[in-house]
Amino acid sequence: WTNDVFNSTPHRVIPPAVFGDRYSMARFFDPSVDAVIRCVPQFVSTEQPAKQESIVYGDYNAMRLDSNFQR
Repeated sequence: WTNDVFNSTPHRVIPPAVFGDRYSMARFFDPSVDAVIRCVPQFVSTEQPAKQESIVYGDYNAMRLDSNFQR
């Protein structure tokens, strides 16, 4: 969304054997299936075009599921 200006923090887990029990809770946020996912306009210019094409979230989600699970 930021044209690689900001990147995700790598996921790191400290083994529970070092510090005792570890608890985690998953939290997911999904946009509407018809939402268009595109680079935020502030991060796109003629000198720095969007590095990824826009995609409809429903299409992206289906593509990800199809790549992970056989039908």
